[in-house]
Amino acid sequence: MGMLLILPVCVMPQTNAILGMTGGAGISKLHYNTYNKPLYSFSEVWSTSTGITLEFPMHKIEDKGSFYNELVFFRFQSNATSHLDDTVGGTSGNSYYDYDLEFAPNIVSLAHMYRYTFTPGNFKYFVSAGIYNSFVISANNRKTVVHTVNGVPETSTEDAILDFAVHGLMITAGTGFIYKNVGFELRFDPGRNFTRTIDYSVYATTFSALLHVRFNP
Repeated sequence: MGMLLILPVCVMPQTNAILGMTGGAGISKLHYNTYNKPLYSFSEVWSTSTGITLEFPMHKIEDKGSFYNELVFFRFQSNATSHLDDTVGGTSGNSYYDYDLEFAPNIVSLAHMYRYTFTPGNFKYFVSAGIYNSFVISANNRKTVVHTVNGVPETSTEDAILDFAVHGLMITAGTGFIYKNVGFELRFDPGRNFTRTIDYSVYATTFSALLHVRFNP
């Protein structure tokens, strides 16, 4: 008489998530406005980003869409100077203010985007849009003021960005392609407001070129 032996089988759960990493560089410009008019003029500067990604393809629509998540470290350094004559505190031409602003934030950003692919297969051309929340973990936020009265300078420092906002939500959009496990993307970030002061708006617009690598495409 035979005996049937049934052994338990451990089945590993399958996941559709695609893990990867991203990194790139961009051009950022800090805008510092009061009542929609520029108060200080900042030049374009280089910005960098690097981080990890997690993507969830939507198989029900033939993999044309996916939910893309990104956790990155982002930084840039921006400076501006300004000279203003002091027509009240001393003689004209010999009394003035010199302003030197520095803003260099170190930011952790969490993005949630939707990607739509026009060419499913090994070569995928896509467009994407979504929201992100950025957290400033540290920053140089300094304004140095040199007030010269009748040729005698006096230096003081204060915050460059008043009532500084540590985090904030904003939208972003991009377009690019993925070939197997490597991708390239151009992205535009209009910039979220770095201040809670109603009279001011301080934001950094960024155009980025990003390289994506997927570990399990």
